[in-house]
Amino acid sequence: MTGIIIPDADSPLGYNPNKTGEFYDTCPYDACGEYDVTHRNEGDGGLGKETAGGRETAHEWSIFSADRRQGGCGGVWTRTAPTGAARDRSLGREPKGLTQDAATARSYSFPSQAYTDAYERIFGHA
Repeated sequence: MTGIIIPDADSPLGYNPNKTGEFYDTCPYDACGEYDVTHRNEGDGGLGKETAGGRETAHEWSIFSADRRQGGCGGVWTRTAPTGAARDRSLGREPKGLTQDAATARSYSFPSQAYTDAYERIFGHA
């Protein structure tokens, strides 16, 4: 029988500050193990920007599962990335379970087309 742990709204989960929460995380319920991400929502970058920027610019959240078949406690949790946190706040919701990047307001910056063109002109490759 599979069990799912539903946390008490008044008891915050114990997210491990030493794990990013992007691709792997420690179970925040009882630290029963370290688990790889089960699913990542890459978002769509917003209307008209579906393919703009790199993959990380659209990553909104990750879902993790401490699967009992792998010796876990059955817990399921999410971690919210910077893009997802910004979307939540724009909708008037305060995000929970922030990844390290979201908690520290870290963002990704990609070079402009002008920079890329100049780099390629100087060094002969991008």
